[in-house]
Amino acid sequence: MEAMFADELEGNIYSRFSNSNVTELIEKIKLLEGAEVGWATATGMAAIFSTFGALLSRVDHVLACRSVFGSTHNILTKILSSWDI
Repeated sequence: MEAMFADELEGNIYSRFSNSNVTELIEKIKLLEGAEVGWATATGMAAIFSTFGALLSRVDHVLACRSVFGSTHNILTKILSSWDI
């Protein structure tokens, strides 16, 4: 564990940070999609929020329909707008 915490050895340290099931899921999805890298989140909302956070910058615009999921609407209208997006 000491070597893993020091980044000297790869492995699963804490299940909220990484775990073997998620790692296997990512690897299988990468193979199916022919991707070099992958990422998995615990929920769809976590995926939506992390995608917006990774791809958008101040003064960017998002075009979305009115019928998005309620939590997505809150992200778009409250959180992102407070970031000048």
